[in-house]
Amino acid sequence: MKNHRLVLAVTVLACTLASLAQADTVLYSAPVVKATGEGLTCALLNVSTQTRNLKVDVIEFFTNTILDSEQDSADPGGIVSASGDGLDGTYRFTADGKKNDVRASVMVQTISTGATLSVITVP
Repeated sequence: MKNHRLVLAVTVLACTLASLAQADTVLYSAPVVKATGEGLTCALLNVSTQTRNLKVDVIEFFTNTILDSEQDSADPGGIVSASGDGLDGTYRFTADGKKNDVRASVMVQTISTGATLSVITVP
């Protein structure tokens, strides 16, 4: 009976650790608001040495409605980006690796020229 409990405890622990190893990294930006004539684009960069599944969601901050969602498998150095048609919101970045495997940012741009006004990094 004691051995059965030990085997059960070890199995539960192994399953728990395996699920933690496969957990996604999820990062959120602070709410970002643009002025008239400006647009927003968010980007998630794979800085690891392996291909990663990356996803970027643009979320309207009053209703939590997903306005835009882009997902792709990105090789090292690859980027996934979304704009949500330039609407104000919060940005969610998801990757199937560790936090150190990705870099996330939100860019504020002038619509008429495409010039980048500011870049907000996501810790």
